[in-house]
Amino acid sequence: MHGDSYDDAPDPGEDRDPFEVFAGDRTAAVRLRANLTRIAQEHPGTPVEAIANEVLAGRRSIRDLADDPDFSKVIKDGVDDYRRYVDTLTPAERAEMVENAKSARDQ
Repeated sequence: MHGDSYDDAPDPGEDRDPFEVFAGDRTAAVRLRANLTRIAQEHPGTPVEAIANEVLAGRRSIRDLADDPDFSKVIKDGVDDYRRYVDTLTPAERAEMVENAKSARDQ
């Protein structure tokens, strides 16, 4: 019953950019790809650059990044830096940052 297998059906997302499938839309996919490229460039000669380039080249899944301890540490450190930065902002500066982010998202 080879023809009845669900595995024989084409994957509807197969022809789509994996970044777009993961991110949900083209704009978010472009941002995700750009950020991953920047992370790779900021960590030359490291396992972070290697896995980022593997994902960018389509040889590894985007989801593999979550399981990579080196990549996870880079993201955690970045989030910690961001939190420290946000803590220095006044309420007005935070409100402006939120509005700017909403505007950028909606473009």
